[in-house]
Amino acid sequence: MDRRECLALMRSCTSLPAAQAIHTRARAHFSVRDVFAWNKLIEMYGRCGSASSAREIFDSLPLKDSYSWDFMLAAYSRNALFDDAARFFPIMPQWSLVSYTTAMIANAQLRHFADAQRIFHSMPEWDLVSSTAMLGELAQIGLLDDAVEIFRAMLERDIQAWSVFLFAFAHHGNLSDAARIFAGMPERNLISCTAMLVAIAEVGSARLVEEARDLFRSLPERDIASSTAMIRVYAQSGHLDEARRLFESIPLHTIVLNTAMLAAFAQSGDIARARLVFDQMPERNLISSNALLSGYAQNGHCDKAKELFDSMQEWSSVSWNTIITAYIQSSQLRSATKVFAAMPEKNIVAWNAMIAANAKSGHLEEASFLFRNAPEWNTVSWNTILTAFAQNRCLREAMETFERIPEKSSISWTAMLSAYAQNGHLDRARLFFDRMPSPCIGSWNAMLASYTNSGCSSDAFSLFDSMKILETPDETSWIIALLASCYAGDVGIGQSLFVSMVADFGTPAKRIHFGCVINLLGRAGHADAARDLIANMPFEPDLLQWRCFLETCKKQKNPRYSAGAAKQILGLNALDGSVYVSLASVVQSSQPVSVLPLVYLERVEKEVSRLWLWRTRRGCGASGNRMAPPAPPAAALRRNSRSRAGQRACDRGQQRRSAKSPEEGQEIGKRARISGTPVLESELGKEE
Repeated sequence: MDRRECLALMRSCTSLPAAQAIHTRARAHFSVRDVFAWNKLIEMYGRCGSASSAREIFDSLPLKDSYSWDFMLAAYSRNALFDDAARFFPIMPQWSLVSYTTAMIANAQLRHFADAQRIFHSMPEWDLVSSTAMLGELAQIGLLDDAVEIFRAMLERDIQAWSVFLFAFAHHGNLSDAARIFAGMPERNLISCTAMLVAIAEVGSARLVEEARDLFRSLPERDIASSTAMIRVYAQSGHLDEARRLFESIPLHTIVLNTAMLAAFAQSGDIARARLVFDQMPERNLISSNALLSGYAQNGHCDKAKELFDSMQEWSSVSWNTIITAYIQSSQLRSATKVFAAMPEKNIVAWNAMIAANAKSGHLEEASFLFRNAPEWNTVSWNTILTAFAQNRCLREAMETFERIPEKSSISWTAMLSAYAQNGHLDRARLFFDRMPSPCIGSWNAMLASYTNSGCSSDAFSLFDSMKILETPDETSWIIALLASCYAGDVGIGQSLFVSMVADFGTPAKRIHFGCVINLLGRAGHADAARDLIANMPFEPDLLQWRCFLETCKKQKNPRYSAGAAKQILGLNALDGSVYVSLASVVQSSQPVSVLPLVYLERVEKEVSRLWLWRTRRGCGASGNRMAPPAPPAAALRRNSRSRAGQRACDRGQQRRSAKSPEEGQEIGKRARISGTPVLESELGKEE
């Protein structure tokens, strides 16, 4: 075998055993000064997965040229030895465009983005490969403005550069810019179309499903990446059945595709199907395990999440963060603290989660201790501890923290605004709001809520009018404005707000908006109008609407509507004993019990007494506090009502005896029989 045959074998070699055999046979044919042939050996070992063998040859060479260094650097990078590549690059005698690009990619993979950008900007010139690589790195860290500058500075752009640039905006959910880039591409391929599908999936808008479906169907060919992106589009927009049909139509299910479908089921709350996909996967990796673990955590299955976590062969930072979140969401702070203490490497996400959990549980000292001992702070860390001080009415600490924040975000300003408002300093809160550099929608809502919660409805309405000029109100804004009209008891303003929300701003009225109007009508004494709105709104009333209506009837002492609301609440939640107590209170304070059907009165008495006995056994009063239990209210009501009915009977008998004529006595008896007609029979008689 001569030198030419050896070089041909090295170029075509793809396995390490074959590379070792070629090396053994070719050693005799290469002279010490044949640097080209030895460089090819270094390249072959790097391609076949043995950077250590490549380094042995590199160190043994008495003569090295620039290609020797480039091939050795590429061997480290190709085998994911990015630390070795980052250490090797500075000792190179000279750098080529290839070595610059390789070192830049290695630092990016190590998430040393500052070093990667420094290497890129120190290059004597940029070619298509290096510029495209830098675009990918900037896309990964979200520096989209820098990516735009580099893309504009590129002298030439191929389809790969366009696709990477498109992915930069698609990955971060910037759909409008992604759509403009996609429309301006001179040509498109499967990668660019997949990037557009990813952008739509990140937004998760149901109105874009048709557009994504048309784009997917127009593809001349489809691969796993495009199918996975389309499944994500369906899942994020709530079209789970279509996602499942597409998944089942694909003959070959890879681990990526299975994980996408698993995540779709988990995000929609269908944990049983998510687990079924997980169990049927021929192979699993850390990403698929984390997807199911996240599904358990998001849907409140803490025990199953812990069971899965314990069965995993390896854990990433995502795994640890997810199980901590699962414990926090199930109010198991002590267990979350134990897991946090056991984490081998605590990242900033875990620190922030524990700070927020302790603050939410009222453990402000523990939250402050964790914040002080965190190895680093980001914007989320500062905002978390600032919000904790604000919610616990520690105004001085909140002010000191706000002044220390290096980069104040809109969340920081909003949290400080809330701190002033929650401590009763509405004037200072408004001054603070007025000097905000660029108030976001959350800041407007916070100031609006501060006025509403303090009963300053006129100030809330004035601020909301200004907001409609400078900012587009969101759903929360309209809810707060409607609540302000409720507290003010101004039906006219509330009705005009509701109409303007739908007609002028195009915000669809949701169940909670209707609930605010129902509450407004009830507070203003318009029980009939509230009842009509409940009957005619485009949603099935839920517990919240019926409870509001029952409280309205309770205040107005309206037993007929109270009974109807009670029936609906008990149909949705049969164990709600507070309904019986409220209804008994209405009847006791208005109509005599003799006008109620006896069977319904017995039902009230039975249910209230049952709840009283249950709380008595637990040692609780009617409110749930541990105290001596009161007398059963239904029984007390019945005794009181019987005495009232007996007194009325005596009064009527006396009136009949004192009648001046038999005709007058008969008329008194007739009126008594009419007044005794059961007024609730229309509401409850049919059911009973």
